[in-house]
Amino acid sequence: MKPGRIAVTGSSGKLGRQVVIELVDQGYTVICVDRTPGAEQAQATRLVNLGDLGETIDVLQGCDAIVHLAAIPGAFIYANHVTWSNNVQATYNVYEAAACLGIKRIVLASSECAYGIGFARDLHAPDYLPLDEDHPLRPEDCYGLSKVVCEQIAEAFWRRSQIATFALRFGFIHLPADIQRFPSFNQEPTERVRNLWNYIDVRDAARACRLSLEASLAGVCPLNIVADNTCMDVPNAQLIRACFPDLLDLRGIDPDGFSGLISNKKAKSMLGWQPEHDWRQTVGQKSEG
Repeated sequence: MKPGRIAVTGSSGKLGRQVVIELVDQGYTVICVDRTPGAEQAQATRLVNLGDLGETIDVLQGCDAIVHLAAIPGAFIYANHVTWSNNVQATYNVYEAAACLGIKRIVLASSECAYGIGFARDLHAPDYLPLDEDHPLRPEDCYGLSKVVCEQIAEAFWRRSQIATFALRFGFIHLPADIQRFPSFNQEPTERVRNLWNYIDVRDAARACRLSLEASLAGVCPLNIVADNTCMDVPNAQLIRACFPDLLDLRGIDPDGFSGLISNKKAKSMLGWQPEHDWRQTVGQKSEG
């Protein structure tokens, strides 16, 4: 897709603010959509309740595509039913509005929590590592389940209205300032195990959103958006041995290395995307300054 008019829902959030910057820098006209105005945001935010279909249709009129980021961003922030109803209803309304308006491309914020490890009552191992998009989705929590259902909503609207969707299963999104804190925990294997020790710099996540608007696509395509390496300063073999000692299906992992244990190969292939921000470089930049 060439630069055009793009609605960014959740534009005031951590990722939303960076996506707006990325799109404006690349020549897009951005319609910022949120319940609250963004602090220090260059463009005015249209205050909309995406739980209301009429408001959603109104704000999306004239848009060429949508980057749908608006959601409660995790389990247990609100009561479970609130998280569920907010995330699922807003996503359904965005797709229903897109269908009514003839919008044919949506970039959907999904999550690595769809795999079901992050908020499971009891920690359990994945079936294999590195985990990829073919791994079964087994959430038990309201947030992970809402992300699975939102991907299913996208599938339904592809069948009905040919709305193409990249469902970006984001890893643990960090601002550069957050990454500076990695050395405070990243020598202890049990830290961040529920995220499989993944992370993604917010700038790399935003670029994946922009490239998802531009890449060719028919259908619905889930993509893991994670860094090339773990956030840890402990080799992979030690991490796995400490937390998943019975896991034997290890697919090409360098036991002495630090490569990511959630695969991003599909995103690289489909989008021409490459994460550019390595936590070691970010921490090094701070220490050198």
